[in-house]
Amino acid sequence: MRHRGTVIRLQYRARVPAPPLLFDRLLDDAAMFPPGNADAATAVAEHLGYLAGDLDAYVGPLLVHADRWPELAAAHAAAGSPALDVVVLGTAERPRTVPGVRVVGFELPVADLPLPAAEPGFPIACEIRADDAGHRVLEAIASAAGDYIGKFRTGGTTAGAFPDEATVASVVVDAVRVGAPMKFTAGLHHAVRFRDEQTGFEHHGFVNLMVAVHAALGGAGEHDVASILHQRSGDDLAAEIASWSPEDAKAVRRVFVSFGCCGVTDPVRDLIGLGLLPAIDLGEGAR
Repeated sequence: MRHRGTVIRLQYRARVPAPPLLFDRLLDDAAMFPPGNADAATAVAEHLGYLAGDLDAYVGPLLVHADRWPELAAAHAAAGSPALDVVVLGTAERPRTVPGVRVVGFELPVADLPLPAAEPGFPIACEIRADDAGHRVLEAIASAAGDYIGKFRTGGTTAGAFPDEATVASVVVDAVRVGAPMKFTAGLHHAVRFRDEQTGFEHHGFVNLMVAVHAALGGAGEHDVASILHQRSGDDLAAEIASWSPEDAKAVRRVFVSFGCCGVTDPVRDLIGLGLLPAIDLGEGAR
């Protein structure tokens, strides 16, 4: 289910592809979460459609809240029990087994230490706040050898849910300094920072975030990182990314692991518009 807010049409001049693998499995499919709020049957059908088409390289697991697990199980069975990777939110305990569904991780808020117990092979994305407790959690994540990643919320359904550039910059710089991998979620509907015409909300851009991470890796401080997050020039951001080496791309993705989005076609369409990806079939003809 696509985001129904402002339609952004990118017609920028940059036409140099991004480094290979920069966008590989970048998009966690949050179709069942606001503002999309898809029912499980729609979310499963669309997710499987992405994986069967040109979007497969860019889409990660389907995100499901623990409270909606029975709904997912029923929809999955009705679809014929196909292979499906999911991340479960709101818990760190595996739900009842559903044939064909593979749980590949968990997400839940972590207000402070200690970190929740993680089962080997089932990493936990720990949602933090931009405060001292969040810093402690990130330090622990950096020392935990792959069982955890950080998670920071960059938007939501109210104006107050959107942190400003300085706040996001503080989290980016902190994660880079301590060496903690991060997932970002909510509000990242488009590549470049924009104001939604319907809500008036200022949304962060996920390409802004990628460039901000790269700058922080190069030693940029919070002020400079915040300036990047404020940029609205798709030309400039795309040109910066197109100049990166494969090693730059790998370094950025070690920090910026993924982001959750309720409509995965919009971000990919933006990357095509920016010239960072070749034109592909977004699979929307049947939807």
